[in-house]
Amino acid sequence: MKNNLILSLLALFTSILSLSAQAPQDEQESKVRGRKAYFVCTSFPEDFKNPITIRAGKKIHKIELSKRMASSAIKIPKDGVIEVVRLIQNPKQDEDPYRVIGKVKVAENTREALIILNSRRDKETKEEIYAASAHDLAKFKGGDYLYVNLSPANIAVHLGKKKLLVKPNSYQIFNANNLTKSTNVPVQYLYSSRDKAWKLLSASTIVLRPTRREICVFSWNKKYQRVKYHGITFPVEQN
Repeated sequence: MKNNLILSLLALFTSILSLSAQAPQDEQESKVRGRKAYFVCTSFPEDFKNPITIRAGKKIHKIELSKRMASSAIKIPKDGVIEVVRLIQNPKQDEDPYRVIGKVKVAENTREALIILNSRRDKETKEEIYAASAHDLAKFKGGDYLYVNLSPANIAVHLGKKKLLVKPNSYQIFNANNLTKSTNVPVQYLYSSRDKAWKLLSASTIVLRPTRREICVFSWNKKYQRVKYHGITFPVEQN
């Protein structure tokens, strides 16, 4: 009886140690020190696999992507290389167990990076792959808007007195000039495809807030042959 009790206590103690060893991974990801990277995805196909697997140096991270919010942060490795990977079933001996399906290198002088992922299909294999780009968050501050145009049309943004032209497969940043308080601003989005007349996409009033950054992604609706867009919120980390 006494031996059974001791064995039970040892088993319980081992289980607690095992759980304790697993917990710091999540805690470290929520309290990343040094250079860090966040992720957003601009498109979510019906069979989109979420969370995605990220390799940064020797570390493997599971990152949950949201249509409306930026992800939690991971630490940028020394070489700056961040890969989206997929586990290979039954890899050969000495073969990398992960296949790289997206890759980006963060500049050495970037302390905080926003990694923008665009999910698409490989033309030959039909496998889900990612086009990835890294953006220095020092240039993307509270109140700013990042406009990403994935459509084949030109996009015109009229935000207050500022006018931006966002060409296909490019991006532009609206700089709020170190905004200190919430401000209402009128906005219009227009688009023009194949040099045709500009069409109004939407007109409204938005609130610029110093506590968050916004990303607006324009894409193409094949069914209705017109531009569509959606927003992603990226809060400013409070020190």
